[in-house]
Amino acid sequence: MVPSLLAGSTVTLLARAAGNGAEQFVVCGQTSSGAKQRISIPLEATDSPALKTLWVKSRIARLQRSGNEDDRNASVALACEHNILARGVFFVAWDEDEKVGVASRWLYQAAQAALADQDQHVR
Repeated sequence: MVPSLLAGSTVTLLARAAGNGAEQFVVCGQTSSGAKQRISIPLEATDSPALKTLWVKSRIARLQRSGNEDDRNASVALACEHNILARGVFFVAWDEDEKVGVASRWLYQAAQAALADQDQHVR
Protein backbone atom coordinates (compact mmCIF):
# COMPACT_ATOMS: atom_id res chain seq x y z
CA MET A 1 0.00 0.00 0.00
CA VAL A 2 1.41 3.35 -1.05
CA PRO A 3 0.68 6.29 1.27
CA SER A 4 -1.47 9.18 0.05
CA LEU A 5 0.48 11.72 -1.94
CA LEU A 6 -0.07 15.45 -1.99
CA ALA A 7 0.90 17.78 -4.83
CA GLY A 8 4.68 17.98 -5.05
CA SER A 9 5.35 15.04 -2.71
CA THR A 10 7.26 11.93 -3.71
CA VAL A 11 7.37 8.31 -2.66
CA THR A 12 10.08 5.72 -3.23
CA LEU A 13 9.02 2.19 -4.09
CA LEU A 14 11.55 -0.63 -4.10
CA ALA A 15 10.75 -3.83 -5.94
CA ARG A 16 12.71 -6.75 -7.23
CA ALA A 17 11.69 -8.69 -10.32
CA ALA A 18 13.23 -12.00 -11.29
CA GLY A 19 13.40 -13.61 -14.69
CA ASN A 20 11.85 -12.35 -17.90
CA GLY A 21 8.37 -11.76 -16.47
CA ALA A 22 6.98 -8.26 -16.07
CA GLU A 23 8.14 -5.53 -18.41
CA GLN A 24 6.45 -2.71 -16.54
CA PHE A 25 5.50 -1.61 -13.07
CA VAL A 26 1.87 -0.46 -12.76
CA VAL A 27 0.67 1.97 -10.10
CA CYS A 28 -3.08 2.46 -9.69
CA GLY A 29 -4.76 5.07 -7.53
CA GLN A 30 -7.19 7.94 -7.26
CA THR A 31 -6.73 11.63 -7.73
CA SER A 32 -8.01 14.12 -5.14
CA SER A 33 -11.20 14.50 -7.21
CA GLY A 34 -11.82 10.74 -7.02
CA ALA A 35 -10.89 9.96 -10.62
CA LYS A 36 -9.04 6.66 -11.01
CA GLN A 37 -5.56 6.89 -12.46
CA ARG A 38 -3.20 4.18 -13.72
CA ILE A 39 0.48 4.79 -14.44
CA SER A 40 2.73 2.25 -16.17
CA ILE A 41 6.47 2.55 -15.67
CA PRO A 42 8.74 0.49 -17.95
CA LEU A 43 11.27 -1.73 -16.15
CA GLU A 44 14.92 -1.84 -17.12
CA ALA A 45 17.38 -4.50 -16.03
CA THR A 46 20.30 -3.14 -14.03
CA ASP A 47 23.22 -4.45 -12.02
CA SER A 48 23.51 -1.24 -10.00
CA PRO A 49 25.04 -1.98 -6.58
CA ALA A 50 23.25 1.09 -5.17
CA LEU A 51 19.81 -0.30 -6.06
CA LYS A 52 20.74 -3.69 -4.68
CA THR A 53 21.87 -2.09 -1.40
CA LEU A 54 18.63 -0.09 -1.12
CA TRP A 55 16.58 -3.23 -1.66
CA VAL A 56 18.62 -5.24 0.89
CA LYS A 57 18.31 -2.46 3.52
CA SER A 58 14.56 -2.31 2.92
CA ARG A 59 14.25 -6.10 3.21
CA ILE A 60 16.28 -6.15 6.45
CA ALA A 61 14.08 -3.42 7.98
CA ARG A 62 10.91 -5.29 6.98
CA LEU A 63 12.20 -8.56 8.46
CA GLN A 64 13.19 -6.86 11.71
CA ARG A 65 9.79 -5.18 12.07
CA SER A 66 7.92 -8.48 11.79
CA GLY A 67 8.63 -9.49 15.40
CA ASN A 68 9.14 -13.11 14.31
CA GLU A 69 12.43 -14.60 15.57
CA ASP A 70 13.02 -16.51 12.31
CA ASP A 71 12.64 -13.23 10.40
CA ARG A 72 15.04 -11.46 12.78
CA ASN A 73 17.58 -14.25 12.26
CA ALA A 74 17.09 -13.97 8.49
CA SER A 75 17.66 -10.20 8.71
CA VAL A 76 20.96 -10.74 10.56
CA ALA A 77 22.09 -13.31 7.97
CA LEU A 78 21.14 -10.93 5.13
CA ALA A 79 22.99 -8.03 6.79
CA CYS A 80 26.12 -10.14 7.25
CA GLU A 81 25.94 -11.47 3.69
CA HIS A 82 25.78 -7.93 2.26
CA ASN A 83 28.07 -6.22 4.82
CA ILE A 84 25.33 -3.93 6.13
CA LEU A 85 25.16 -2.73 9.72
CA ALA A 86 21.78 -3.51 11.28
CA ARG A 87 20.22 -4.28 14.67
CA GLY A 88 21.77 -7.49 16.01
CA VAL A 89 24.86 -7.21 13.78
CA PHE A 90 28.26 -5.76 14.52
CA PHE A 91 31.53 -5.80 12.66
CA VAL A 92 35.03 -5.59 14.11
CA ALA A 93 37.74 -3.97 12.02
CA TRP A 94 41.18 -5.41 12.59
CA ASP A 95 44.26 -4.12 10.81
CA GLU A 96 47.21 -6.51 11.11
CA ASP A 97 49.57 -3.81 9.78
CA GLU A 98 48.61 -1.29 12.48
CA LYS A 99 51.16 -1.43 15.28
CA VAL A 100 50.40 0.50 18.45
CA GLY A 101 52.98 0.93 21.18
CA VAL A 102 52.12 -0.67 24.50
CA ALA A 103 52.52 1.49 27.60
CA SER A 104 55.67 0.80 29.58
CA ARG A 105 54.37 2.43 32.80
CA TRP A 106 51.37 1.63 34.93
CA LEU A 107 48.98 4.39 35.83
CA TYR A 108 47.15 4.02 39.12
CA GLN A 109 44.20 6.13 40.05
CA ALA A 110 43.53 7.09 43.67
CA ALA A 111 40.52 4.76 43.90
CA GLN A 112 42.62 1.82 42.73
CA ALA A 113 45.38 2.60 45.22
CA ALA A 114 42.85 2.79 48.09
CA LEU A 115 41.38 -0.56 47.09
CA ALA A 116 44.86 -2.11 46.91
CA ASP A 117 45.67 -0.80 50.43
CA GLN A 118 42.36 -2.08 51.76
CA ASP A 119 42.95 -5.48 50.16
CA GLN A 120 46.36 -5.77 51.87
CA HIS A 121 44.86 -4.99 55.31
CA VAL A 122 42.18 -7.65 54.90
CA ARG A 123 44.67 -10.45 54.24
